[in-house]
Amino acid sequence: LAAELIGAGAAFEDAAFLNPDLAATGDNPASITYSAPSSDSTGSTAAAIRADLKTLIGNFTSADAALERAVLILHPRSALHMALLEGTAGGLAFPDLGVRGGSVCGIPTLTSAACTLSGSPSETFMALIDPSRVLFASDDGVQVETARHASVQMSDAPATGAQQLVNLWQHGLRALKLSIPVAWRAADG
Repeated sequence: LAAELIGAGAAFEDAAFLNPDLAATGDNPASITYSAPSSDSTGSTAAAIRADLKTLIGNFTSADAALERAVLILHPRSALHMALLEGTAGGLAFPDLGVRGGSVCGIPTLTSAACTLSGSPSETFMALIDPSRVLFASDDGVQVETARHASVQMSDAPATGAQQLVNLWQHGLRALKLSIPVAWRAADG
């Protein structure tokens, strides 16, 4: 159970950190990709991906980010697709890339399943970041709380207003709440 909770917490934190649609609220910071320049993909061929990378790098350097500190983050599915592409001479177009990352054009590359667009699990994105420009704060650890005396909606998408509630005590149930106290923002944001 602990491993499942930690895995779910890590996946949630990755998504919050990378989701380009996640603005800051009272409950969470904006993602590091929120309001960053973006462009649509021009295709899935090696040539199209190279063109997209040039655009991504151009956006990155025009923001005065240091290319020598750049890290590329993309979905494992995208990394696998790129790793299997052949170049013009018949060799691999991105020989140093795999499903677990590697490098593209000498840029360290990480993979994360959180690189999916909101509402579309089949659409992925890639981001180029300068980790030295990300301010990160954490209270060192995960907080797990348990409750036996509460009433909850048994739904992973709870609705507002009057709803049918289930009393945990009456049904011999227990609820767990996982909190990861972290915050981040761009150093110049």
